[in-house]
Amino acid sequence: MVSCKTYGSSRYFKSSLLAFFCLLQFIVAAQTIPAWRTVNWRDSGNSFDFGNITDSVNVMNFGALADGITDDFQAVMDAISSFNGQAGMVYFPPGTYLIGSTLVLPDSIILKGSGAGSSLLKFNTGENQNGIQIAGTPSATFYNVTGGCIKNSQQLTLSDSSVFEAGNYAELLQDGTQHMTSSWAMNCLGQIVKIDSVNGYDIFLSKPLRMDYQPSLNPRIRKILPKHTIAVHCLKIQNLNPTVSQTSNIFLNYARDCEIKGVESNKCNFSHIEINKSTDITVRNSFLHHGHSYGDGGRAYGVCVQATSGECLTVNNIFDSLRHAM
Repeated sequence: MVSCKTYGSSRYFKSSLLAFFCLLQFIVAAQTIPAWRTVNWRDSGNSFDFGNITDSVNVMNFGALADGITDDFQAVMDAISSFNGQAGMVYFPPGTYLIGSTLVLPDSIILKGSGAGSSLLKFNTGENQNGIQIAGTPSATFYNVTGGCIKNSQQLTLSDSSVFEAGNYAELLQDGTQHMTSSWAMNCLGQIVKIDSVNGYDIFLSKPLRMDYQPSLNPRIRKILPKHTIAVHCLKIQNLNPTVSQTSNIFLNYARDCEIKGVESNKCNFSHIEINKSTDITVRNSFLHHGHSYGDGGRAYGVCVQATSGECLTVNNIFDSLRHAM
């Protein structure tokens, strides 16, 4: 017969139970996000179906050797250029591809291997060079936002809306002086938005604002030309060189509707995947691990989503031996 030792009387039990539920209520309340901070994230991630890109080329047909010794950079870029600006997939058969310079990707391109266990891109890049780069461009000119700058608004009034039209993407910003403590973060408070329509001085957005914008903090907006519908699938990436500068294995800046899937990334400097000023990016089913160093100054991050980025989805990934996973 098994006996259970008891402590004290039923009064002790009731007091303990009461204390437990009081503590539980406090924990639940402490973990509840206030309504003013909640947003709808149901539409996060890219909405483009990359299965619709059917044209493909084999990188070996453009001179890649995949021996881990010869620089295959030019072969990869020639394969990408063969699509002449049209959508296409560059396939990497099993092998080790040494890449000596940054792979700058145009719109509507997929880089796809036979699997992260067999198709390896080894980046032998130097200072100020990312591994794979997906980068659009912003306009130099900002326009003042004079009305509509409240959370959940989808209508903004501008000082001049003449350069905007339906389908454009734009970067909405306000000064970070009341919210940021680091100088590098002063122009990071904002949102990438898509414009549905324009009427007079008003522009109408496809998604609501995620926060209030204060008139005293100079809310402003500018047109951007984001790179779009680009994917990296089923590859292993290895960074060979430590750098002093903040370089990343996959770098997205002013990008939209892109996807990183089934990728293993080994050894990074700043971040394995860095997402700046971008929207509708998905990172899924990937394994990101180890950094060249782990000190201050931005080192060994897994996925870094920052600087007005939003509607990005990071799901079903594994992180190991990093300073910060996300």
